[in-house]
Amino acid sequence: MKSPGPRGLDDGASPLKSDFKAGTSYVDHRDIPHRLKFEYSHKLKDPTQKSLEALQSILEHFTKPVMDSRELMKHVADTICKQFGIDNCTMGIRSPEDGKYRYIMFVGYREDAAQNMLKLEYTYDQFVQAGEFNGTMISKYTKIYLGEDNEYRELEKLAYNRPVLLGLRRRSLNDSLEADYIDTYIFGQNDELLGWIEYSGTRTGKLPEAATIRWIETAAAVISAAMRCEQVKKGGGTPPEVKSSV
Repeated sequence: MKSPGPRGLDDGASPLKSDFKAGTSYVDHRDIPHRLKFEYSHKLKDPTQKSLEALQSILEHFTKPVMDSRELMKHVADTICKQFGIDNCTMGIRSPEDGKYRYIMFVGYREDAAQNMLKLEYTYDQFVQAGEFNGTMISKYTKIYLGEDNEYRELEKLAYNRPVLLGLRRRSLNDSLEADYIDTYIFGQNDELLGWIEYSGTRTGKLPEAATIRWIETAAAVISAAMRCEQVKKGGGTPPEVKSSV
């Protein structure tokens, strides 16, 4: 059989030439910016894009002339509830006076529940040691407390938004009960515990998704950086205590 030999230019046109012969149309590159702008600004955002947009909005606090960690923390708490469908979010920090940890701001709580939470205080050991409060670390930064594993003091029961729902049984592994809550720690230098973000409940009645927890951990790192900025500008020392905001 005779070998076909090398192909010439006319013995089977290249794909580009073939497409041209077939009358294939080409795009106008000037349409690319319009398409990207439309996708960027309209409702074509997937959850990842929305999460990045939320993170960008809290990072913008670092562009302000004066860093206010209290304002940033409130922004983060609002974002956690609005962006991720969390029912309740609160934050607490360590007091420079006595070293105890107290709640300072609340989003999604009833007024009386928030006022009762302001009366609560905790030591460092209560966060890191088992016994009084029984939780499980799911990462270096986050600990989950389940209602079935803990008996709370009367004052703590009054701090719940819906205390009448305490004691309900869990029907699935994804269910979120009234007594469940998650703490994400705000660490400083050398893993110093500066404070924590506490959140519970979702609009779906389920536990928060892993991606939500990871975003909150990132936000906690941003808060830590903001507190450090305040500390440096004020001449060092422990990050200042933040006044409560209900």
